[in-house]
Amino acid sequence: MNKQLPLLIFAGLMLNISSAFSQNQLKIGHANLVEILELLPETDSAQQLIEKDTKALELMLEEMQVEYNKQLDDYQQDRDAYSEVIRSAKEADIVDMQNRIQTFQQNATQQLQQRGAELMQPIYDRIRRAIDEVGKREGYAYILDTSKGSIVFTGAGSNDIAALIKLELGITNE
Repeated sequence: MNKQLPLLIFAGLMLNISSAFSQNQLKIGHANLVEILELLPETDSAQQLIEKDTKALELMLEEMQVEYNKQLDDYQQDRDAYSEVIRSAKEADIVDMQNRIQTFQQNATQQLQQRGAELMQPIYDRIRRAIDEVGKREGYAYILDTSKGSIVFTGAGSNDIAALIKLELGITNE
């Protein structure tokens, strides 16, 4: 009997643990967050500002490119008439202009990425707060983003909570 007592205690613990797990099934939800993001009016405003900045930078780049092409054409037309010193100076100017254009392109790309992140972060934060609120209120253990493409199956145990998130965000039309 003494030898069977630890076995009985172990079996009793296992029954308690398995019944606790069966009573506490995880509630899992999913939503396409990109779809929700696109429905928010703030997203359109942010994208319009980014497009405006992009156009301004593209215009500046075009102006630089026109100036570069003019310098290059002038140099090629009159190259034979220049002295060695003038030719070297003009070539250095052309190379300098190329470098300035490349630097401008790199800086413009970084600036646009940073501007996009600054404009979109409050929108992402708002969505995150809505997801947190829905998750807490509805008792979800996990909420998965189906827009990421890594979820290949959502079964009957997972609920599409996009409508709840949209409601939390105040999105009434689709």
